[in-house]
Amino acid sequence: MQIDSLSETLQDRCGSFCQPGDVVLYKVGPLQPRFSATAYLQAEESLRRAEGSRTASERATNLSEALQFFNRASASLPIGQLKSIASRFSSQGYVPGATELPLNSAQAIDPANRALEFALSPKYDNDPRKPLYESRRQCYEIVIQELQKRDEALDAAAAQGNRESIGLEPGSKLTAPENAVIPKRDEAYSIAIASDDELFHYYLYDWQVKAGRAEQLLDYDTPYIESYLRDTGSGIVECQDLLWKFYQRRDEYMHAAHALNDLATSDR
Repeated sequence: MQIDSLSETLQDRCGSFCQPGDVVLYKVGPLQPRFSATAYLQAEESLRRAEGSRTASERATNLSEALQFFNRASASLPIGQLKSIASRFSSQGYVPGATELPLNSAQAIDPANRALEFALSPKYDNDPRKPLYESRRQCYEIVIQELQKRDEALDAAAAQGNRESIGLEPGSKLTAPENAVIPKRDEAYSIAIASDDELFHYYLYDWQVKAGRAEQLLDYDTPYIESYLRDTGSGIVECQDLLWKFYQRRDEYMHAAHALNDLATSDR
């Protein structure tokens, strides 16, 4: 199908997704992979079926199918539409759709990982890597919003003393009702922490520090946390005392001693 015919079909059937400006992007954007209209249409159909499902099992099947199809078009989804799709997944309680899809989109739009190069290297005017960095940052922000939503749901349930919605029975035994907030929150964080996107991890850690939860970083067992703590320990007050604790928790006492020595002798 030619791009003009394809764009007309998309605008007729999915006007909220494909605007005339997007058609221009698909025609001239050399960095964008070829847009999978079929995958998008199948994804939309699956998501609509999920939103109208009468049973939990039917809804789960349709949500999973929708995510698979959306992932095929993840590199070409405009950020506004990506936010809308993630929000619809989230409203259905489907955490993977609200987290995995934007994470996949971030990597799909920058397969050469030039945004990470931009973040770690000196900046200069008109750097061609900056738009890629900004695009990926917007994808990450969608994930952070989902994590915030799950944190706020847990705080609200805890404040109300609603043990059932939290996922607790009398005696503090964990349960897993469909909408229990602890399992949903844990799932969201598990997906985020399991990501192999190094740039996202730095974004996630920065958010935790800014939110006043720097100590939580010590619980993360990822390939990126040690380098983050080393790189930020001298520049971010909240992180200055974390590196030695990180090593101590892992019984790496020699490294912990070196980190404490560096901390004691550095100009703070």
